[in-house]
Amino acid sequence: MEPPADPAGSGGRFRPIALVAAALCALALAPLPYGYYTLLRIAVTAAAGYGAVLAWESEDVAWAIGLGLLAAAFNPIIPVHLSRGAWAAVDLAAAAALAAAGVRSKRWAEAP
Repeated sequence: MEPPADPAGSGGRFRPIALVAAALCALALAPLPYGYYTLLRIAVTAAAGYGAVLAWESEDVAWAIGLGLLAAAFNPIIPVHLSRGAWAAVDLAAAAALAAAGVRSKRWAEAP
């Protein structure tokens, strides 16, 4: 039996989540209040964690591991402390990875 088709067509619920998280990462390059970066950590951890689960369930192991590592890097519970310049590079890489994951998610099965 084939898995059910994705009703939303191109990635279901994950695509907009990933693209919003990617936009938040790109916006983080601007000088913003500290609270924004806390919100960013929560949003990216949630989006990357959700994407990692979807990728894992679809047996896309490389994406599952990559998104899992991204979630770990941004987690707000045990924060990773880097310089502002290092975070700028991480934010750009995270924005690219989340946007790519959002596009790729149309291949991942999503539970109804």
